[in-house]
Amino acid sequence: MEKLKIDEIIENIRNFKPFRCISESEGFYIEVESYLPYIGGAIHSGHKLRKEIESKCNLSEFERWQEEDPYTDIFIKSLPIKIIGLDSRYEYDLNRDKENCIYEDAWGKKVWSTELTKKEKALSLDKYDEFYLVVGELIKTLEFMYEKVYVYDIHSYNYKRDSYAGRDLPLFNLGTTNLSKDKFSEDIEVFLNLLSKIKIEKHKNYTAENDIFKGKGNFSKFIMKKFSKTAVYALEIKKVFCDENTGESYKEIIDNIKEELNKVIKIHIKDLQEGFSIHFLNNFCGNTNDLSYEESKKICDLVSENFRKSNEGEYSKDEIEKLVSTRTPEAIIERNKKGLLIYFKNKKDQVIACGSVSMRDKNPEAKLLNVSKNYRGRGFAQKICDLREDFLRKLGFDRLYIESLKFENTIRFHTKRGFIFAETDRPLKYSVYMCKKLF
Repeated sequence: MEKLKIDEIIENIRNFKPFRCISESEGFYIEVESYLPYIGGAIHSGHKLRKEIESKCNLSEFERWQEEDPYTDIFIKSLPIKIIGLDSRYEYDLNRDKENCIYEDAWGKKVWSTELTKKEKALSLDKYDEFYLVVGELIKTLEFMYEKVYVYDIHSYNYKRDSYAGRDLPLFNLGTTNLSKDKFSEDIEVFLNLLSKIKIEKHKNYTAENDIFKGKGNFSKFIMKKFSKTAVYALEIKKVFCDENTGESYKEIIDNIKEELNKVIKIHIKDLQEGFSIHFLNNFCGNTNDLSYEESKKICDLVSENFRKSNEGEYSKDEIEKLVSTRTPEAIIERNKKGLLIYFKNKKDQVIACGSVSMRDKNPEAKLLNVSKNYRGRGFAQKICDLREDFLRKLGFDRLYIESLKFENTIRFHTKRGFIFAETDRPLKYSVYMCKKLF
């Protein structure tokens, strides 16, 4: 399995690139098959413990396994996006806040025979931070694309305990304490109802909300506090798929839960709003990412429509049409051969936003920043600017130039992003020349 550094993982996410990898520190596995608005999380499925601290652990491998969440990674295997903890929660618990994520005592047992050193703890805390850095970037990207995002936070629990004797325990327990009932009450009811209809042979399905677990974990708390459009469903599954006292697993039940849970999640998210695809054509370095005439015409139509609408009342119709006449599919194709083109399309195959960079007088110059009128105010222009500036930094460019139309709002947008007025020898009638330092 490929290992990637955290900045490489984040770069993939920011560029909407499908990928799968293990983090370089081997703390977690992440897979993005496609950028759909739901994520599967199995943060306690990991069992790995670093060798240098395993020798200090009082607990046997089986004792650790008992309090981990085995097979929860399998339950989310069919989801298009999944993030899975690979380290044991006994090294650091991702569902606790950072100050308390390394146990001293757990479930009535002293964890360490010898106290961990500051360096040993620091290595674990670094992996903790890496995980949450990636989670934050992933959800930020999905919230840019969708009006609603769901995270299915899958756990399991031991039920053969004296303290539970005589109790009717839920097969599925949904913890919703960290969820806003004002925003997500209807979604919660739908999900609970779907869960209650799952059939597992020889096991009664009692589905409950906030019964023995309330969903107060740090994973959901982190997401719900930081992001406004994302709901985290902390789901505890009764360990009917294994014997918590012997370690024996029951493959048929594991497969059954995986299949049924996948069906439930697909039904639960079916009414989510459409997303977008991103197209990143880079011909700066001798690549040949050709742009078809059909795609170029869609971009041209967006650019021309925006230009006409933006300049109504500013210039005469003849002046506008003269300027629009230079914005042809052929011109966009030619420009793409020597630069960078970024554009977004919706599910109807319409180009809804675009931006480009080309070289002029040995300097990179931003071009074609356009967003369809029905998609303005959602951050597309900002995202395109971020993507192309990051791209130029990696190539070593320290400045980006732009020829901006003489509109107050347009100039204000560029000024907020760090552009200042710049001198040019070119005669400009309808625009002004601006420059931004990239470092």
